[in-house]
Amino acid sequence: MKRLLCAYRNASLRVKLSLLVTAVLLTVLIACQVALYFYVAENVERQARSAADVTLTQAQTYMDAKLRNVVERLFYIRLDPSFEGALTDYLLSDKPSAQGVAMTLLSPCLSLHKVTEPLISSIFLYTPKSSFTDMGVSTEQEYRFEASVLWRQAEESESYVIWGEVQKDEIFITHREVLPVMYRFSVDGYGGDCVLLANIDKARLTAYLHDIVPDDGSDMLLVDGRGRLVTQAGGAAAAALAEDYGALHAVLETEGFTETAAQGGKYLTAHRALANAPWHVVYLQSEKHILGQLQNIRNVFFAVSLAVVLVLLVALTRIVHSVTQPLSRLSQRMRSVDVKNDWQGFEYPYHNEIGTLSRSFNSMLAHIHMLLDEQETYIAQLQDEKERVRVEQQLKRRAADAAAAGQRAGDEIRAAGQREDAGRLDAHKARRAAGYERGQQPVARVDPRALHGKLRERQSLRPADTGRRHTGAGNEIRRIGADGGLAGRRINVHNRFLLSASPHKKQLLCIE
Repeated sequence: MKRLLCAYRNASLRVKLSLLVTAVLLTVLIACQVALYFYVAENVERQARSAADVTLTQAQTYMDAKLRNVVERLFYIRLDPSFEGALTDYLLSDKPSAQGVAMTLLSPCLSLHKVTEPLISSIFLYTPKSSFTDMGVSTEQEYRFEASVLWRQAEESESYVIWGEVQKDEIFITHREVLPVMYRFSVDGYGGDCVLLANIDKARLTAYLHDIVPDDGSDMLLVDGRGRLVTQAGGAAAAALAEDYGALHAVLETEGFTETAAQGGKYLTAHRALANAPWHVVYLQSEKHILGQLQNIRNVFFAVSLAVVLVLLVALTRIVHSVTQPLSRLSQRMRSVDVKNDWQGFEYPYHNEIGTLSRSFNSMLAHIHMLLDEQETYIAQLQDEKERVRVEQQLKRRAADAAAAGQRAGDEIRAAGQREDAGRLDAHKARRAAGYERGQQPVARVDPRALHGKLRERQSLRPADTGRRHTGAGNEIRRIGADGGLAGRRINVHNRFLLSASPHKKQLLCIE
């Protein structure tokens, strides 16, 4: 998460604006899609309930009409004068031939009414004296109605019309699954009850139920008042609900539509009670199928939304590009100044925020360029001053070196002179000692500075008087002639011994 946040913070303005716009568009799109989905889902569910209510009402009306026809056939048989007369004569007659006569009269009447109603598979008439059929199907020879469950139901019921449960036909040899409907009545003058029984063909009833079930994934059931299945038209959901007595009973106790779980899914259920039978019509429709209608709407909306988003993204991308492109160009110019040392400015003609930035950038560049020029000038001046100081220091070092060298040379010269003077002194001492022995004049001690001054006063001596010439260039005296031992020898005034310049006295001067 931190990396993503850091990457977002370091991203360019164009990327940030694009992500922001995309996020806003997707949020708006998802919010609109969710809101529209729930709105449409509510409308579709409401329409589905309305359609289911219409279908359920139609099924109720249709099944009521079919079952009413069955009950009416029993009433018509009972009210038929020929049937009434033949049955009364048979029950009140003691003649042995009465049963045969009754059979020839009653069976055709029963057969006629059976034929007029396809839903009836067989009709059976019970009397205390004997039983009669429609003669369409043979009966079981050993069948006794008085010992059957149907007779007990007829006796225990307080109604004249008794509806039995789904069962295998025990009267006729076909043994079809039938729904027995009984009409209990009595004959005037006779003390026992008679029963007219019409067997409804379950297969045909199921076919009728299939005819009224719409082809929209709906299922339909017929159940009795205690929640027991009569028949069904539908798939696995109807079968699962029929086997779940608790769920089916809960549906029957609820008025209107309710949600019921069956076969791993949710179903919208409702029921209607029939007027002519103690049965209920139960309607089931999968919510998945109901909401499946929303898929096309959702897909269309998604396609339209995607197209709108793409158009908006293109438009907003161009807008973002128009906003961020000048900033990108300005950023590139800044990098060029930093990397390439390119001092070219950035021109932007419009007077907006970017224009203000560009003018500030150009002014900054000019100011920086001026500062750099001043810096270069100052650096050049510093370099010149540094060079001058270096030369002066070099000259001073050279002068110091020369002075030190001169001092060392002077010291060496003085040392050499001192050594030479010491040697000459030793030689002079030796000669003076020898002169004393020969009777020569002793050496007089003189001041060199005074001698030097006198020599400078006598820069020009007459050769005829002295017999020698003095050249006083600096501190030097050159003797020419006079004394054969010193003739031609150069004598430095810094020497401690100097020959006297007196023409009358040959005296050796000692310089102090």
